[in-house]
Amino acid sequence: MKDITNNIPSDNLRWCLKQIENGPWNLIQLRGEQLSDTEFNQGDIDLLISNESVELLLNAVYKWVRERKCHARVMSRKNRKVQLILYSTDGEDCVIFDLWLELWQFDNKRSCLTYLGAKDATETPQSAIARFPANLEACIYIQHLLCKKRSIDNQSTISRLNEYSQNCDKEIADIISEILNSQAISQTLEELTLKYINQRCQLQTPSTFTHTAKRLGSVIKESWLAAPRQTRMISIMGSDGAGKTTLANHLLESVDNVSRVFTGKHLYRKSYIHKLMVILIRPLLFQSRETFDEKLAPWVYLRASLGIRIKYWRQKNKGLMLVDRTIMDFLYLDRKTDTPRFSRFRFLSNVFGKRIPIIHCIVNPQNISDRKPEMTEQGILHYNQDMFNCHSLRSPTDYLAFNNDCSLEDSVEALTTILNKL
Repeated sequence: MKDITNNIPSDNLRWCLKQIENGPWNLIQLRGEQLSDTEFNQGDIDLLISNESVELLLNAVYKWVRERKCHARVMSRKNRKVQLILYSTDGEDCVIFDLWLELWQFDNKRSCLTYLGAKDATETPQSAIARFPANLEACIYIQHLLCKKRSIDNQSTISRLNEYSQNCDKEIADIISEILNSQAISQTLEELTLKYINQRCQLQTPSTFTHTAKRLGSVIKESWLAAPRQTRMISIMGSDGAGKTTLANHLLESVDNVSRVFTGKHLYRKSYIHKLMVILIRPLLFQSRETFDEKLAPWVYLRASLGIRIKYWRQKNKGLMLVDRTIMDFLYLDRKTDTPRFSRFRFLSNVFGKRIPIIHCIVNPQNISDRKPEMTEQGILHYNQDMFNCHSLRSPTDYLAFNNDCSLEDSVEALTTILNKL
């Protein structure tokens, strides 16, 4: 695959940050430097965001990946937060965004702040990213320290509190001075800062039963669907001809931790039931094996979901396994036409299937259709867009959109660099 850009990777990443600052979405930055002053490879940038803005931002990110401006990783374990990491095309630099849909950091996690409840308290924004007045931002930061049980004697915490003290009114500056002098946040100061926030923002405080039920449901969903935090398996997906198999095999040689490459279709084709159906039923239908598998999409998906759990359990302490294809590919039909689509049994993915980390190889459709005439440019575009939306907008998820429109050596080097940061 030929290189389609001569731009410096770090400059492209800086360009992406400028687009975020001036996009059609609405964000509130909770703390830290302005985005234009952000250094690469530093801490998280915390932003308050609405569901609508998340979709707008991720759609723009997909476009940037296609244009080879960056690679993008989207992670979420609970519905309240999405983490977005933008990588330079060589994988060396990155910027991490924590996108908060619900910020449960107030009154000992009994109250939360949303974008709708906070937007009226912001200063007049000069870009797509608004900020709170210094007094309010400082109070929110103090509640954040309480929620996270952060030590006040940490140097970065002291520096930030001193900065707030210089920019705040006397009322809040006195609170900060007392915190710095005592190296602790007393109950009185906690109540004062919470009261200040309540007077300016609309905090949501659900009943104990509602809050407990919601948290329990979230924990159950995460434990059932999300992959364990220690990564043992990664799926590499992409349309036919996107280079996923070649990339996986080269990663096996270049990354020490990668121990095996596994063909995803074997998750169901190796089962005895499927072999019997191929022997007894397929000859009667006069269908190709691929068409026959699509007819059995719900069975194939359920068997692959079971297979991925078994493989994950067996992979313990055996390094990292790369799986060629994701289980969601088995619910995607007619991929060699102009109108590919998900099966009507897509709802099965809401209940079954361990959501192991995914690398999606995105390639210029023309580069594929020139080499694989059976694949159409329109079909490839549909596949990439559908899979990006499916994996980036769900929760839990761990999804990397990786532009593979460069030489094999450059792709392997960039992906190796990114994998080493996981």
